[in-house]
Amino acid sequence: MLAIYSKFLDKLETLEKILLAASSAAMVVIIVYQVILRYCFNASNSWSEELARYLFIYDVMLLLPNENIGNLVVQKEGGDPIRRML
Repeated sequence: MLAIYSKFLDKLETLEKILLAASSAAMVVIIVYQVILRYCFNASNSWSEELARYLFIYDVMLLLPNENIGNLVVQKEGGDPIRRML
């Protein structure tokens, strides 16, 4: 039973990485599109900035449950007092 759960978590982590990569790539494309449109054609649209902002928020929320990030912060800051605070 534990092996099945472990496989499920591995697949879920792979899906999270794929979603994160896709949304980050989409965000870069949207921002480059906005910059080209604004500075080359002297025009802009309102949806690209909002969509990039929401994709960034989605990326942060997707990364928050990842335990490796919390461990990196705790290890970088030096240990137990920070761990107790978190």
